[in-house]
Amino acid sequence: MYEHVSTIRECDVLVVGGGPAGCAAAVRAARMGAKTLLIERSGMLGGATVNQDVIVLLSQNGADLEGIWQEYMARLFLRGGAEKENFVLPDPVYYKNFPLLMNGFLDPNVVRLVWDELIEEAGAELLLHAAFADVIKDGSKIESVIVGTRAGLCKIRAKVVIDCTGDGLVANAAGASWEQGSETSKCAMSLTKVIRLGGIKEGAGRGDMSIDVLREKLEKDVASGVYRSGIMTSGRVLQYIHPKLLRYSKRRREIFLVTSRVLNADPTSAEDITRAEREGLRSMYEVYDFYKRYVPGCEDAYIAHLSNDIGVRSSRRVHGRAYVTDEDAITFQKCEDSIARASWQLDVWPSDSYTSPAGNEGGIKSDEERTAYKNRIANGDYFDIPYGAILSRDVDNLMMGGRIISASHLAEASLRIQQTCMCTGEAAGYAAAKAVQRGVLPFMLDGKEISRDLRAIRDNTLPAWDKLTVEFCKELGKTAKTVN
Repeated sequence: MYEHVSTIRECDVLVVGGGPAGCAAAVRAARMGAKTLLIERSGMLGGATVNQDVIVLLSQNGADLEGIWQEYMARLFLRGGAEKENFVLPDPVYYKNFPLLMNGFLDPNVVRLVWDELIEEAGAELLLHAAFADVIKDGSKIESVIVGTRAGLCKIRAKVVIDCTGDGLVANAAGASWEQGSETSKCAMSLTKVIRLGGIKEGAGRGDMSIDVLREKLEKDVASGVYRSGIMTSGRVLQYIHPKLLRYSKRRREIFLVTSRVLNADPTSAEDITRAEREGLRSMYEVYDFYKRYVPGCEDAYIAHLSNDIGVRSSRRVHGRAYVTDEDAITFQKCEDSIARASWQLDVWPSDSYTSPAGNEGGIKSDEERTAYKNRIANGDYFDIPYGAILSRDVDNLMMGGRIISASHLAEASLRIQQTCMCTGEAAGYAAAKAVQRGVLPFMLDGKEISRDLRAIRDNTLPAWDKLTVEFCKELGKTAKTVN
């Protein structure tokens, strides 16, 4: 089928997907001396941060803030892509159900530049507007990857391939086994179209206005047909209108909204993802209209940006040589071959409800267990991701980074956060380069050795800022109330 497709590159390590995981993988592999190529379907690096506007950085105890993440954040601070004053204990009105210890916002334009600089300085090659299309296999290994470029289909030969596509595109094409969704639905979580509104006045928000007043206005407009999307008819839009609105950037006077939910959409379906994009787009225009009409301080609001792609929280999860279980995530299991730490909450956004809160979807049964779980995170605990979780079980030279690694639905709901994705990507890049150096396949390496090497690298990486540390988060935790 691809007999006449020309080979445009040959490399040691091919990374597919230029999001947080893919960029971290390419940087680490190139620094190890491997001839590394990163391909990205769009015209920019940054993945969900730039294409889906996942510009909020969240951590609950700082245990997951390490490795290349520190270098990335240091560059963002240096170039004004993040504001240090944002990284504090947030107002509990926004995070009343959980002891979130730190949040901040990133400028997606600067994110693009920072990743480009890190890739270039590491010596990795880059191809943009190069969309993954297919693979050519030789037995249980990938021999080449087919990409679609503006010159047409092209072939890239690689010794090790790292799938950081977020949807397991390479793994699926290579015949690797994978799973999707939860026990009840293949649509694991709702999808979200992100909107940023500019022109917001100082102190904008509900103020002293009762939420019932806004609800009355909403119900009247819904009844008369002004608003038709599920976001509006369900009342979800009201959940984000607080006395004082969450601010994205004071300099820009913008607010950042994740009000959107598109339900029952399979992100691996071309039809579903098209429906989701269109539904998300139209619903966000209705949200914008409602803010402009009724929310104090938003009278001059305008749409500063709508995310290019709809946000996907969960897609394919590729079966690996190890598997992170629900129990591992709930009980904070540790392992000797750990390549990353996950300390974000079990954050499942329901795929079948506009208004149900995000949560652990029944993974933690009792109130007592839930309290113990929350307090362990508040005190700095985490669960380990083993080396085998980033190794494809079925394709010998295929590795994974990011949200598609080998894990259960509930565990993925925690480890999908961007700093953990960077760590799994960094680990894949390191191990891939090490395998090439030794002339072996990645699964032949000693996971404990990889873990020790990564720990040494991360322990010797300077923090991006003296307050972005586990110690700072623990100090903040002392001022927060114990969860009851």
